[in-house]
Amino acid sequence: MLVVETQVIQPSWILREGNSPLVAVALHDGHDIRAEVAPLLAVSESDRTREEDPFTAMWTTVVDTQIVVKRSRFEFDLNRPREQAVYLSLEDSWGLSVWRDFLH
Repeated sequence: MLVVETQVIQPSWILREGNSPLVAVALHDGHDIRAEVAPLLAVSESDRTREEDPFTAMWTTVVDTQIVVKRSRFEFDLNRPREQAVYLSLEDSWGLSVWRDFLH
């Protein structure tokens, strides 16, 4: 963890390496949004929490090797191809208005 002025910057993801050949992944366990992106969001906290996958990192403990991504899917969605990872339409985001102004 890095502290810059009074802001704490958490890592975007956590890797715990173990001896098992299996890997458990929680792609969107977190609610983190970068400070420069947060003011651009229009989606409510309750909608974010519902659509994010909070607490999915808990199930990754079933194996020794774990990858847990702490970034919100509303910043970028790792379950989608790169060109679709940022929601640009209501269809992309379950009908939710994600951005205050449309990004060009």
